[in-house]
Amino acid sequence: RWSSVRSVSFSCDNRIVSASSHDSTAKVWNASSGACLATLTGHSKPLVTACFSPSADLIATASWDASAKLWHSQSGACTHTLTGHAHVLTALAFSPDARLLATASADHTAKLWNPHSGKHLHTLTAHSHFVLAASFSPDSKHLATASGDNSAILWDPATASPTLALRGHADAVWSAAFSPDSALLATSSSDATAKLWCLRSASCLRTLRGHAAAVDAVAFAPGGRTLATASADGTARLWDVGSGGCVAEV
Repeated sequence: RWSSVRSVSFSCDNRIVSASSHDSTAKVWNASSGACLATLTGHSKPLVTACFSPSADLIATASWDASAKLWHSQSGACTHTLTGHAHVLTALAFSPDARLLATASADHTAKLWNPHSGKHLHTLTAHSHFVLAASFSPDSKHLATASGDNSAILWDPATASPTLALRGHADAVWSAAFSPDSALLATSSSDATAKLWCLRSASCLRTLRGHAAAVDAVAFAPGGRTLATASADGTARLWDVGSGGCVAEV
């Protein structure tokens, strides 16, 4: 019997699905047949998340054991174990150009890695609390990190330098997502709001209010005109990015 499932993700071609579990393993399935292709074992503590590389040849897993692992998606073989964080991992993300993997941790840092060699490249150290999320822009030119210090920070992945600090939330920032054109960033917070930021002007365009509890996640629709938010109040909302108005609640 499998333990509670922490995350589920599809490969970019929708042919493979992976899921990470509290039992310290991840599984990989054929999305069409449902056949289990591999069980990924090697972490010593529960997994937080798992995600595919853009080419779907690799799967990255993040764990409470303070490590990330890279796996061959078809064979299930572990290609690299990424160590160096001093506390549990909270998130990870591949850059869309497949050149980088970002890991986020409760040790107040994020790290950048070469996912093909497993080499550690940079440690990002501007946050003063847990780093709760990491997200690359679609053009791979920016990395956003979200933190329990109530801020999101933008970084240049090539230099590991912070380029912009976004402050305005009144509580922890749980997630950050770029618009498809990489021009906007959406953040969500325990302060029960989401915010839309213009990266060119470094300004908050809109604060989206209406949820009655923490907003745990944000995501742009593929066209970039609609934003979805998910909240601890038991609802999800859809927002018009242009006006900031709520267009649906489920």
